[in-house]
Amino acid sequence: MINDDTQEQPEAAPLTGEVGHQLRRAREAKGITVADVADSQHLRPSVIQAIEEGEYDKIGSELFLKGYVRAYAEQVGLNATSLLETLDMELEPLREEAEQARREDPLESIERKKRQKRRVARWIIWILLIAAVAVIGTRVVEMELYPKLGGEGAAETSQASDDGATDNPEATFGTTDEAGQGSVDEPIAAVEESADSAAPTPAAPKADEQAQEPEMASTPADETMSPEPVDQGSVAAPADNTMTNDTAEPDVSEPEPVPPVEDQPVAAAGDVLSATFTGDCWVSVKNAEGTTVVASLKRAGESLRYEGQGPFQVVLGAVDVVSLSFNGDAVDLSSYPAPNNRVSLTLGN
Repeated sequence: MINDDTQEQPEAAPLTGEVGHQLRRAREAKGITVADVADSQHLRPSVIQAIEEGEYDKIGSELFLKGYVRAYAEQVGLNATSLLETLDMELEPLREEAEQARREDPLESIERKKRQKRRVARWIIWILLIAAVAVIGTRVVEMELYPKLGGEGAAETSQASDDGATDNPEATFGTTDEAGQGSVDEPIAAVEESADSAAPTPAAPKADEQAQEPEMASTPADETMSPEPVDQGSVAAPADNTMTNDTAEPDVSEPEPVPPVEDQPVAAAGDVLSATFTGDCWVSVKNAEGTTVVASLKRAGESLRYEGQGPFQVVLGAVDVVSLSFNGDAVDLSSYPAPNNRVSLTLGN
C-alpha cells in the first residue's frame, strides 16, 4: 500500500498546467492552430494560450475559465468532465492564495475591523437596553410594593404598641411620663387616693416620741440618785430636752395639709387633640418637647384623643379620611397643602 501511494504521488503532484498541456497535445494531434480554437469560441488567441500554459490567473473569472475549458475539450475530442475535475485541483492553491491576499489587503483589514466594531457596538447596545429595562422594572416593583410594606410595618408597630400597653398598664397611651407628656382621660381619683393614703403617715413619729419620753424621764431620775454633781447637770439637760420634745410634738404629730387636687391641675391643664377616621391613615404626633407621643396606623371607625401641653406637630398620611379638632374646635385641613394626600401641620402656640 505504501509503495502504491508513493507511486501515485508523482501523478497527483504536477497539476499546475496539466489541463492546458492535455488540451494543447490534443490540438496539435488534430492539427488545429490556436487561432482556429480562438475563432471557434470567439475568444482572443491570448486566452487560449493562457489556458494551455496554465496561467489561469489571467482569466477574469473561474466560471468563465471552466466554460472555456469545456468548449476547448469538446472541440479537440477530450473528456470535459475529467478535465474539469483536474482543473478544480489545480485551482485550489490559487483560491488559497487569493483568499490570503484578500485577508492581507489593508482595505479588507479595515473593513473587517469595522465589522467587529459594529458587532461589539450591537452587543453593548443590547446590554444597556437590558440593564435599563431591569432598573425600570425594579423601580416599578418597589413603588408598587412600598405602600403595602409600609402599611404592614405600621400595623405591626401599632400592634406591638398595643401589646406593650396591655402588659404595662402604667405605660398605656395618654399617661404622664418623665418627659412631661400630658395624660389622656386619666382619672383624678387616683391622685386623691394617693393623697389620702399619704396623709396619716406623719402620725407615726408621735408614737415613737411618746415611747421615748419615759426613757428620757427615767434617765434623769436614775442620775439624780447619783452623788456626783456632774450627773445633776446632765439631769437638767434631759429635762429641758423633754420639754422641747413636748413642745415640738404638735408640729410633728400634725399631718401636713395636702392641697386639694383641684388646686394642682398640672396634668389636666393642657391642649386636647381629637380625631376620627373613616379610612386607614398613618398618624404621628409630637408634643411641645419634640417627643413622639403618637405613631400608629388608624383604621376606619377608630378615633384618637390626646391631651397634653402644646404646640403639637401632627402628620396625617391620608388627610381625606380624617376629621381633626383642637381644643374642641374643628380644624380645616383643606387650608393646608397636601402633596400625595399627606399633611403636616402644627397646632397650638
